[in-house]
Amino acid sequence: SIYDFGNNKPSYLNEFRDRSFTNSARVSIMHNWAFLLGNKSKIEFRNLLNQAGFTRTTMRNGREWYNDGRFMRSEEMRYLSRTIYSGQLAGNHTLDKTGDLILDWIMGYSASIKNEPDTKRYRYIQSLQNPDVYMLLFSDQADLSSLSRMWIHLNENAESAALNLSYRMNISGFRPEIKAGFYFENKDRRFVARNFGYAKGSSESVFGQTTLPIDQIFTDSNINLTNGIKLVEVTSLSDSYTASNHQISGYLSVRFPIAPKLNLYSGIRIEKNKQTLSSYKQGSTIKVDVDRDTINIFPSANLTYNFSDKNLLRFAYGMTVNRPEFREIAPFYYVDFEMNAGIYGAPHIKQAYIHNFDIRYEYYPATGETFNIGAFYKHFIDPIEQVILGNSPTQYSFENVRSAYSAGIEAEARKSLGFISGMDKFSLIMNASWIKSKVSFP
Repeated sequence: SIYDFGNNKPSYLNEFRDRSFTNSARVSIMHNWAFLLGNKSKIEFRNLLNQAGFTRTTMRNGREWYNDGRFMRSEEMRYLSRTIYSGQLAGNHTLDKTGDLILDWIMGYSASIKNEPDTKRYRYIQSLQNPDVYMLLFSDQADLSSLSRMWIHLNENAESAALNLSYRMNISGFRPEIKAGFYFENKDRRFVARNFGYAKGSSESVFGQTTLPIDQIFTDSNINLTNGIKLVEVTSLSDSYTASNHQISGYLSVRFPIAPKLNLYSGIRIEKNKQTLSSYKQGSTIKVDVDRDTINIFPSANLTYNFSDKNLLRFAYGMTVNRPEFREIAPFYYVDFEMNAGIYGAPHIKQAYIHNFDIRYEYYPATGETFNIGAFYKHFIDPIEQVILGNSPTQYSFENVRSAYSAGIEAEARKSLGFISGMDKFSLIMNASWIKSKVSFP
């Protein structure tokens, strides 16, 4: 929390001890086909399906300092299922006799489904009169901080297409190469969440505060509108949203052999992207409509110097973009049990741009062996960061901050173990990196 300057020490929001028990399962299916049409064309059909799920129970004991410093006991029972399918139909065609003119294309479809049915949470708090007694509270209105049930469903579909054409020219032994292409993607998402809580069935209810265990509270006889409790839906309009991202882009690049050992590969990419989201402001009936339509130009350059056929020095620059995720702009308020905090998006955040610089030495001593070492620097403009907006209870959102950078050195080596008898099919791979990052906030 905010630093306690008077006592010169940190002040805490929460002090918890969690015990978490998880059982997970995953099924993956990959099914790929390839069809050769003569010796100049190939068609591929690629399919990947992932189905994953887990059940998790987390039991918590601890202290919430923003809640009168009271001790509490809480529990979350959760099940989550994810289904992801990705399919591609792709082709590669040589259009001339010399193999210098090549056309390739891809058509893709993907679907992502997330289900989180009936996540249950409850919290007992310590009695102020008797520290040995813990109570579950029910009020006239449903209080999601004391007890809640939540259903979440997400469905996302994306279609994409790409076409690339490359031509390697031969002008009296001079061999420049030109590439051009376009990319299209259409992505749509629908997100729905429903929240339920429990309240007193009437003013005559005996459940204003109870020390009974959970299994004795939620019995059929206690769910009534006289002296029991009732289930109340507290879903707001901001708990659902629809979103889409439409992108079309084209690029042109040239590989230019400046000298026998010096090659320049440079290009430019033009991208039109439209991101939309429709929802409501948190806890209100005020519409939130995000419609971000941008046109960007991204240059890139790659300069290589070949000392020999085994080693080279590479310099590279490229400009890239980091667009906010749908979750980062959606006003949906979600209470994360592990963080014990509420998280919601910020519709006003904008995309970030990154300038990427690299220098790398690459050495290939033998077949299947490599060694490279390099340095990189990334400069971020309007980077998207998670920020804290309040601490009673803790709340997080997302903002564009002033700037950021990431710089580092990285090395990688692959060595064949063929010099050891019987180890000719084995290799040793090692890599290491040192990275320094810094974010500047207002």
